[in-house]
Amino acid sequence: MFRPAGGRAGASAMIPWRDNAPMTSPAAPTPVPPLAEADLNRLQNEQRRLDNDHQRLITERQIAATNLRVEQMAREKLQMRMPTPAVTQYVTDGPLPTSAAASGAVP
Repeated sequence: MFRPAGGRAGASAMIPWRDNAPMTSPAAPTPVPPLAEADLNRLQNEQRRLDNDHQRLITERQIAATNLRVEQMAREKLQMRMPTPAVTQYVTDGPLPTSAAASGAVP
């Protein structure tokens, strides 16, 4: 809020009105004791470990999202589905019939 300088209505200069509050400086922060070198190293190692874990989790999330997106596209666009025992055909190795083996044909 602004009031005219000197409190007079006819004054042309404007100054901020401060409700006559005394000017005080903010309290100085409490000094923090310096860390011992061992504490500093321990905290830096912890920070590195947390940064590595964070990056690993971001990578795992991206991989999971990619796999889900690929599976979704395979189901929707290619009409693919997960194999079940009902649609699985098991093939065993065995000798080919003599006529197919001679001609190289696949049954």
